Amino acid sequence: MIRIFPILFILILSNLFFAQSKKKLIRNNITSIQTEKITDSGRQIVNIKKFNKKGELILEEDYDKNGKWKSKDEWIYDKNGNIIEKTEYKENNEIKAKEIYQYKNDFLIQITYFKEKEIEKIEQYAYNAFGEKIEEKIFNKKNDLIEKIIYEYDKHGLKIKRITYNALNEILEQRIYTYQ
Repeated sequence: MIRIFPILFILILSNLFFAQSKKKLIRNNITSIQTEKITDSGRQIVNIKKFNKKGELILEEDYDKNGKWKSKDEWIYDKNGNIIEKTEYKENNEIKAKEIYQYKNDFLIQITYFKEKEIEKIEQYAYNAFGEKIEEKIFNKKNDLIEKIIYEYDKHGLKIKRITYNALNEILEQRIYTYQ
């Protein structure tokens, strides 16, 4: 447990840093970031990230320990900056997986997950009048409901309960949130 805390702390800080760096990407006209590993035997590319003019990540390529290209992910955004498609490619540049995002009034209402061109699962979301997610449904590739999650909020908009149900509407897990 003690070793996990520093790792989580570093991950959280790196995510905060990256979120802040979007402004810096735009301000400095940065369109790509190349990460290299430097060893006694030389330099090796490990990762390349490319961004559009809005600072949104549009391409990420990973390389193996020998510097050989191994995979890439591509993102497409709508005019509001919402991700509408993410595609993962295998080493042979064939599509490994794809995610299609659908929005209504800028709220994410559905993600369809494809694995090698076939639907793997579908997630649907519903919101209340305050824009808080109140329901999440997960369907399998046959469009059968496999899981449902209900969220409840207090009068301040703080999440107070999350209940997960299986396909038979039996409670699998219940989480209660308290704030001090």
